[in-house]
Amino acid sequence: MIPLALFLAVSGLSARAEDPATPEVAVSTPSAATPAEKPRGPLMPPPLPARPKSSLDSAGDVARDLAAAVEYFEAGQSYYRAFTKGSHTPEENKAFVQFLEDYEKELAIARKTHSLLGAWLERKSSVRD
Repeated sequence: MIPLALFLAVSGLSARAEDPATPEVAVSTPSAATPAEKPRGPLMPPPLPARPKSSLDSAGDVARDLAAAVEYFEAGQSYYRAFTKGSHTPEENKAFVQFLEDYEKELAIARKTHSLLGAWLERKSSVRD
């Protein structure tokens, strides 16, 4: 025996399906909703960090300089990962080689800055004179 509630639910659904006033449900897939990819320009490296004109006398100036270098390194890592996928134009290849040279120079500067900042911190944080 079919329970009355189940019978009413099923008969109500079938009656609703036959009713022309009932709106139809449209199913959308995620791939249909995504727009076509726009063509991108050439893949270029991030710009070099701007070096301040000051002499970096205070630890704050040195720390800000190091922070700018870290932002460059993070952007450079993203650029490197993006570049290693796919093929590129000769201009992009030339820019990539220049980026690698600039990256090594910036890394050497950042290492020196890091050691200077560490030495300054050790000297200034010492309780003893």
